[in-house]
This record gives sequence, structure tokens and C-alpha cells, in this order.
Amino acid sequence: MSELIKEIPTIVTSKETNFSLETQNDFYAQRLNPEHVAFLCIDLQEKIMPAMAENEAILQQNIKFLKICAFFKLPVIYTQQYPKGLGATKPEILAEIKACEAAGCPIFTFDKTRMSVLTGNLGLFLRQNHIKQLIVAGVESHVCVYQSCRDFLAEGYTVFVPEDMTSSRQLKHKQTALHLLEKLGATVSNLEMLMFDLLQDSKHPNFKACQALIK
Repeated sequence: MSELIKEIPTIVTSKETNFSLETQNDFYAQRLNPEHVAFLCIDLQEKIMPAMAENEAILQQNIKFLKICAFFKLPVIYTQQYPKGLGATKPEILAEIKACEAAGCPIFTFDKTRMSVLTGNLGLFLRQNHIKQLIVAGVESHVCVYQSCRDFLAEGYTVFVPEDMTSSRQLKHKQTALHLLEKLGATVSNLEMLMFDLLQDSKHPNFKACQALIK
């Protein structure tokens, strides 16, 4: 215990506060760690996206976050649900993923028929890249995103779901999914919160490039 306390900055615990070491560790778990986080982009495909609520805004936010991934060289995972019938990943998303790869981001992709993306091969990729946290975006919020996040949480991963980077055909379905995911332990966030959490400091080398994306 003494070694653990030396590693973690002290938070005062008294009758006036409810903080415990367990609570403190929960707070640290919610802080993005660029060394252990990956971005998962689910099923942003040509024949799926037109039916999604706020589809263009969602698409643009995912494009921006892929640029952020390139700045930080974060691992990027993207999936395609039955591409023979639902089309390939949107070209503008693929272009950004290629830019991520050129920047040095580890890339993992696969086609699927299951709703949840958590497979043995993906699990291996996550372990090989020392991933403990996942930022999960894409569609649909109440189907593949929800079931994937539920499985990741069950496996002990810390999960972040940016509400401005996911959607469903009906917004009420998206809101239900986000509500249930919060109850399961996911953190519902947004692009700017995630970006600034990765930066932590305005002196970060990526700060100006990131800031330009949201002006």
C-alpha cells in the first residue's frame, strides 16, 4: 500500500470529503492515456450512413478525430458490417485512416456480421498494443456501438463514447443507448473533451494543430 501511495498524488481524505483511494483510482481511470488508448470506428459505410440522424455532422466529427489520432499516433480500428450488402467504409473516412497509417498509427480492420466487434483477433490486437481504454464511435448507437461497448466493459476496458461521433436512425434510440451505457460504466463524452484530455496542456506539441480543427 505504501508503494501505491507514493505513485499516486495524495488526495486529502477527511470527514468533510468522501474520497477514498478506490474513488481516486476511478478518477484516474477516466483520464485518457495516449499510451493505452485506441480509437474504434464502427461501420461508417456508404449504404448505412445516409439513413442515420445527423449523418453529415457525425461523419465530419469522425474525420476530425481521425486527424487527432494521426497527431498522437493512436491505434485505429475500423469495422464493416456485411460490406457486400451495406457497402464499403465511406471514402472520406478511408482517406483519413490512410493518413493515420502514414503517420504511424497501428491500424486494424475487419468485416463482420455480428453486432459486437469484440472478437479474438481484435482482443489480440488490443493486447499487443497495450490498450486499456477505448474511444468508441460509429453506428448504430443502439446496436453495434452499444453491444460492443457492453462487451468491452465486461472485459474490464475503460470505454469512452463521444455523443457527437455516434448516431442511430432515430435520435431517441441513440439517447437510450447512451443512457444505458452510462449505467454500465461507460463515459459519455464528446470530441472536444476527448481532444483536450489527450492534450492536458496548452504547451503540448499537438495543441495548435488540434485547436485548428475546432475553430
